[in-house]
Amino acid sequence: MSNEDVCVGLDIGTDKVCAIVGRYNQYQKIEILGHSTAKIKGVKQGEINNPLQASEAISRVIREVASIANVEHITYIYTNSSGKNLSCHTTEHTITCNNTDQLITEADVSKMIDEVKKFPIKDGLVVIDVIPQEFIVDSESVVSPVGMWATHMIGKFLVITTKKQVINNLMKAIQIASPNTQIAGIIPSIVASMEAVLTEDQREMGTVVMDIGGGVTDIGFVKNGIIKHIGVFPWGGHIIDKDLSENLEIVMEVSKKCKERFGSAVVYSDLEDSIINLPEYMGRGERKISLANLATVIGARVEEYLEIIHYLLNVPHFFKGMNGILLVGGSSNLNNIVPLTNFKLQRRTEKGSPSICLATENKYTKEVSQAQFSTAIGLLIRGIKDIEKYKLEEKATQKVEPKSKKWNPFSSILVRITGQSTKNNEEDNPNDDFDR
Repeated sequence: MSNEDVCVGLDIGTDKVCAIVGRYNQYQKIEILGHSTAKIKGVKQGEINNPLQASEAISRVIREVASIANVEHITYIYTNSSGKNLSCHTTEHTITCNNTDQLITEADVSKMIDEVKKFPIKDGLVVIDVIPQEFIVDSESVVSPVGMWATHMIGKFLVITTKKQVINNLMKAIQIASPNTQIAGIIPSIVASMEAVLTEDQREMGTVVMDIGGGVTDIGFVKNGIIKHIGVFPWGGHIIDKDLSENLEIVMEVSKKCKERFGSAVVYSDLEDSIINLPEYMGRGERKISLANLATVIGARVEEYLEIIHYLLNVPHFFKGMNGILLVGGSSNLNNIVPLTNFKLQRRTEKGSPSICLATENKYTKEVSQAQFSTAIGLLIRGIKDIEKYKLEEKATQKVEPKSKKWNPFSSILVRITGQSTKNNEEDNPNDDFDR
């Protein structure tokens, strides 16, 4: 297998980094070729603040998936961005045809999106994604204008931004970890998760996806097949770990293990007489802890969290038309968090899984079908789609591209973040039919 045949999704979270390598099979399902996960340092609430520390775990997982895929090194990866600095806003862009009537193509829409990415934004911010919301083609509202004839078109877009420093630290960490690996795409974490876990019906009906990680909760809303809003709430499983540590007088490492193995968001009768024994630690003898006490501490914090989420979901306009909630992320594995969310938010709540997009089970599929792998799988899907699109375009041209035109999606990120130009950037066609 050649280096460029391999696609890797690299999910960098507060607690761990995960790399998954895969490809499409003949049925357009994701075939997982391998994965690697490691604990990570140098990340706070979804953002890398110490690239050198973070690079150690990143280097390890990239090396391991390269070995699994039997390639010398990983050429391209798709990675994620999250954290408190991630935000979104809406904007519009208008184009007018020079001719009386002009056919709108995929290239026109792509160019429109590229120009939106260059719109002025606040100093210190950078655009990491632009999602089309609606197009007005000669007064007619449509989701996709491709194939229509028009004299005038207005596009409405959701623009997702974060701080430049966040992206710079991410790029530095990956460059230190694997100098031969290039970032082909940086995707908002929640956008990647939604790519992996939503069915077509859920995309249409109006679904909120809550990706509950260790440091933050990423929230996204999709309606009529379009992502309408995204946001990040600074709450994750670490808060529960800290509460347990303080209330039960145990160290954080032990509190996290207790939560994952025995924790519950709801206190029920069977827990009243259930006791666990904690081993001796730092001179303290063996201790007994009631699972009811454990659940009481956890439940109080989760209920507080859900009250805030309930308020956020009722902000006018952002989540209009919401009909259901999907929970993913490592902290969504907490026992009884789904029924508690359903009760507190008064919305049909389900547990999400990336298994819906995976191929027939192999030795890796079952392992990565869990909710905490949703972002990594979504990043992999985005990468595979880009590769397939490139192959189709290359086949359609029926010609060999010059070396300077070789596909290098990393170049667009370099231009956006650093302002550097590359030889791979295609020049605008001076004969375009639309004026911007």
